[in-house]
Amino acid sequence: MPSPRTQPRLTPLHPLRFNTDQMEELQTQLQAVGGQYISTVNFCGLMMRLTTMPHAVPEEWARMDQTQYKKLACLLDSTDSGEIDVQHIIWAVKHPHDTFQLLRGDLTRQSTSIDDA
Repeated sequence: MPSPRTQPRLTPLHPLRFNTDQMEELQTQLQAVGGQYISTVNFCGLMMRLTTMPHAVPEEWARMDQTQYKKLACLLDSTDSGEIDVQHIIWAVKHPHDTFQLLRGDLTRQSTSIDDA
């Protein structure tokens, strides 16, 4: 059984295609931070910087503010350790619409746990 640290809390419901340039830019930014984990504070700062860069983040994310990024950081911090696995961030960016909907509270917790949608 995998440890909780390796599994994001969010489960993709409707995966969307992700712009390759956006993904490369995000991975470049994450690598610049260094390591497999990024602190929730650094994550919020990184995302706020990326929203100012054209096409660096999905459209749904570009409309988010710092409060929403803090909520996103909490969702991605599966162990409440103050650190986020970089793979969880990449997962969330690959599913920006689902992530955004979860942040807005449009989906219930029960529906997010369905593995075979």
